[in-house]
Amino acid sequence: MPDTDLQILYDGEALRTGSMDVRELAPALLALGDLCERTNKLLNGDNSKVALHVYADFKRGSFQVHVDLIQAQAALNAVSALFPHDLKSAKEILELLFGGSGAVVGVMEIIKRLKGEPLPENRVAKDGGIVIDFGNADLSNSTVIVSPATAQVYRDTIVRKSIEKVLKPLEREGIDEFEVLKNDEIIQKITRDEMRYFQTSALANQQDEYEGDREGNFSVITASFEGGYKWRLFDGHARFTADVTAEAFLERVSAGEKFGKGDVLVGTLHIHQWRDEHGLHAEYRITHVEKIIPAPTQMKL
Repeated sequence: MPDTDLQILYDGEALRTGSMDVRELAPALLALGDLCERTNKLLNGDNSKVALHVYADFKRGSFQVHVDLIQAQAALNAVSALFPHDLKSAKEILELLFGGSGAVVGVMEIIKRLKGEPLPENRVAKDGGIVIDFGNADLSNSTVIVSPATAQVYRDTIVRKSIEKVLKPLEREGIDEFEVLKNDEIIQKITRDEMRYFQTSALANQQDEYEGDREGNFSVITASFEGGYKWRLFDGHARFTADVTAEAFLERVSAGEKFGKGDVLVGTLHIHQWRDEHGLHAEYRITHVEKIIPAPTQMKL
């Protein structure tokens, strides 16, 4: 059997008859193809193409998937001469995603063991890989070093969304397991209870969220003291809207301290940024005002 042949198995009471709703199967297969293509794109760029072939050997809810990485020999020789690193083969791509026999740990297994959490950023190996301590009782695999390529694929939002779609049939009552087999040996298994670790709804917040404070000077363009309205400010580079929650400053203003358009607030800006499927978002809040610098007045001639 070629190194690129795998069996993909969905199992459960709903599949005991050996049939599966095409509306569940087709999107999962398409997502599997997208997953392999995206991984190849990340690792090999435009230097190779992959194609996912599905053989019609359905048995009790299982089907065999053959993945073939199409690479012209001439192109391979040219690429090898230009780039110091070899292209990742179809076999390597599959092992990176699903794991393999022995100590090979794939992206899906890492997602499962980390319960969908981001990779640790503070433990970097000499080759740029990341050291992960799973903290479980399996001493043989409790600590692994994730290669830079694996880390790149793990962090990719498109990869993670494709994996989620591959596992989507597990949402149906009666489909309880997803398995990947190599030569009839299970190399990856995801249960219905574990599927929640593969949900991508919180992925953007986990990986692309930032909160922090910045001290600075902020010129007032417009101010509002009515609930739900934001202030318009200028920091010397860009205009933006922000909530003002600096209680001591607001109390001083209520007590009669004067300020107006063009005055500069010297204080603390709290920044909250996040990314989701709709793009990058940001919220700003003035949390402290140290002092007010009045706008310069024009001298009379």
